[in-house]
Amino acid sequence: MLEVAGKWVYSKMVLYSTALRMRTSQYVHIKLWYSSMWLWVACCAVLMGMAGPRALGAPVSKARLAEFTAISADARLQWMRCTVGQRWSGESCIGVARALTLAEARAAASIATRELGGDWRLPRLEELQQLVCRDCGKPTIDARIYPNSIAAPYWCDEGEDLSATRHWSVNFANGLRYGRNAPEMRRYVRLVRDL
Repeated sequence: MLEVAGKWVYSKMVLYSTALRMRTSQYVHIKLWYSSMWLWVACCAVLMGMAGPRALGAPVSKARLAEFTAISADARLQWMRCTVGQRWSGESCIGVARALTLAEARAAASIATRELGGDWRLPRLEELQQLVCRDCGKPTIDARIYPNSIAAPYWCDEGEDLSATRHWSVNFANGLRYGRNAPEMRRYVRLVRDL
């Protein structure tokens, strides 16, 4: 449907430009060509917007829910739905999320592994960035899947390239990543494990 609409818009723009060329001087033709070009770009932008996930009613995230966890669309990762410090009530995350140092965050992953089974860990930068949902408002994460998330930085267990003592975080207040986090800084934690 998008291809047909795009061809229709393009053909109308070509006809419009041709008709104007036949009736106007060269200077006016150039001026109108720029106008028609911008009109064509605007039409394409509108068509692309109409084909986006919101207009088609598709969910923002394709994660599959499994009790207190969410399984990624590619079925490679299983995420805790709640931030460390919160617990799953059966419908939502309740309790107070805790901001932890990097050492405390790794210790929380070890406790989860011991008590829940599996091999829970801190996510890598690329993995945590996959949870960012820019259309979801603040926090920039799908609240239907990860309720009561904090609009703040979350730890990644990955060092920053320029400094071995700094680590990455993803800030769910704006969806951006930051690489200058010292290990003693306090950040929130969402645990993940490989399937």
